[in-house]
Formats: sequence, structure tokens, C-alpha cells
Amino acid sequence: MNSFAEFRKTVADMSSIFPMDLSVYSKPVKLSADLGERMSKVAIGAAEKNIEISTEWSRDALAGLRNVAQAKEDPSDYARVFNGFIADSAESASKHLAALAEVGKTAHKDSIEIFIEAGKESQKEAAEHFEKATDEAVNTAAKAAKSTK
Repeated sequence: MNSFAEFRKTVADMSSIFPMDLSVYSKPVKLSADLGERMSKVAIGAAEKNIEISTEWSRDALAGLRNVAQAKEDPSDYARVFNGFIADSAESASKHLAALAEVGKTAHKDSIEIFIEAGKESQKEAAEHFEKATDEAVNTAAKAAKSTK
């Protein structure tokens, strides 16, 4: 095997010795792709909501900073405005962190529901395969019993 063409021929020869029916993989691949799509929808939806919350939080913070940055006539006004900014920031942080936690909780719940549904589908499919295999084994045993009589 000195060239890629020789390697390709060798691999093709080996594959022809062990033929494989790749159609058996189509259903598992489709199920996997469907699961991936549903999980992606959950993840992308959560990311979009997180971006909305973070953007709102940033806008709130910038609006408060605009007020802090304005020139004041009385020096005590700076302390009053800054204390108001700190209080508003703490309230905003609490509100936005709660919203982010709710997004995470919803995404987690949706993910679990998807996995439970996928598990039920897999369990149903496995039961069908076991039932089919059992029927085939019983029929084969019955045929073998008849042929020995």
C-alpha cells in the first residue's frame, strides 16, 4: 500500500467481504436528530431569553449611571444620587437574577420532559423488538420440534 488508490482499493475489498445493511441505522439516526432538534430549541430559547434579560439589565444600569454622571450643584446631591443608584442596582440585580433563574428552571423542566418522552419512545420500541424476537424464537422452536418428530 504505497498510494492512496491502493489503500482505497484495500478498504473497498475489505468492505465487500463484510457487507453491511446501513438502513438499520436510519431510524436511530432520525430519532437522535429529532432529540437534538428539540433540545436545541430549548437551549436556543433559553439563550434568547437570557440575552433579553441581560440587555434589559444593562439598559437599567446605564440609565442609572446617566443620572449619577450628571453634574450637581450641591455636593450632598452626589451622595444622595449615588445611594439611590446603589439601591436601584441592588433591586435590579435581584429582579434580573430571579428572571434568569426562572429561565434556567424552565429550560431544565423542558429538557427533562423531552428526555422522559424519548425514554418512553425507546421503551416502546424496545418492547416491540423483544416481542418480535420472542415470537420468532417460539416459531423457530416449534418448527424445530416438528422436524424432530
